[in-house]
Amino acid sequence: MLRHRISFALALLFSLTLTATSFAGPASSVSVLISTEDTYTRQLAPNDTHGTAGALHVSGSMATNENGDMLGAADSWLRYDTTAAIAQFDSDYGVGNWVIQSIQLSLREQAFPNSPNLTRGAGNFEVTWIGNDDWSEGFGTANAPSTATGNELDWARGQTLLDGNVDQSLGVFSSLYQTGRRLYSLGLDASFLNDVESGGNDVTLRLTPADGTIGYTFNSEDNIFDNPDPFQSRWPLMVIEAVAIPEPATALLLGLVGVGALRRRRR
Repeated sequence: MLRHRISFALALLFSLTLTATSFAGPASSVSVLISTEDTYTRQLAPNDTHGTAGALHVSGSMATNENGDMLGAADSWLRYDTTAAIAQFDSDYGVGNWVIQSIQLSLREQAFPNSPNLTRGAGNFEVTWIGNDDWSEGFGTANAPSTATGNELDWARGQTLLDGNVDQSLGVFSSLYQTGRRLYSLGLDASFLNDVESGGNDVTLRLTPADGTIGYTFNSEDNIFDNPDPFQSRWPLMVIEAVAIPEPATALLLGLVGVGALRRRRR
C-alpha cells in the first residue's frame, strides 16, 4: 500500500509539473540581436576611426598582413541594445518569470581579408564586458580611416573607457583562420547579466588579442548582405537564450512529497 501511495504522489507531481509548465511559454526562448554600433581601433593610429567599414578586426602586435608587414595591435568594440530581447522574454514567460541560460557571440570570420591594412593569422582573443557605453562608431574604413571627433571611438578614447574595477572578462577564444560563422559562449558574469537584463540599456563588448600572432577579421553590421535570416547574414550577433523560472507551486510540491516519503520510511 505504501508503494502505491508513493507512486500515486509521484504521478500527481509529474502531472502538475506538466500542467504548470504548459502555461509558462516555450521550453526556451531565443533572441538574436544585431549590433547597433561596432568599430575597431588601432594602437599605431590612435586617432583613427573605422566605423563604416564592412569588417572588424583583432590583431596581435606581431601579426602580419598579406605582404608580411606588421601593423601593430588592434581591438574591436561592439554594442548591443537588449530592449527587444527583454520584451520577448517578458512576453513569453511574464515579467520576472525567466532567467538567462546562455549568451553567445556569433561572428562571421573572414580568413583572408582583401585589405593590406588587416592582418591574418590564427590565435586567441579575449571578450570583455565594458561598463562604459559612452562611445559611437564614427566613420572611416580600413583603407580610408577617419579622424575621431566627439565621442567617436578611436584607440585613445577606448583606453579612457576602461575600468579594471568594473569591466569583466567573458572568456578567451580561438580563431580557426577559416572563413565561416563561429559561436562563442560567453561567461555569465553577474555584472554582465545585470546589464543585459536591465532592458533599454546598451551592452558593450571589447575584443582584444590574447596573443601576438592573431589576425582575426570578421564582418561588421555595416557589411551589406541582403538576407532576412540573421544567421545567413554576415552581421555580428548576440544570441540570448532564456528559460522559465520553475513555478513556486512545483517547488513546494517537491518539498511536500520529499517530506512525506521520509516520514513513511521512518515508520
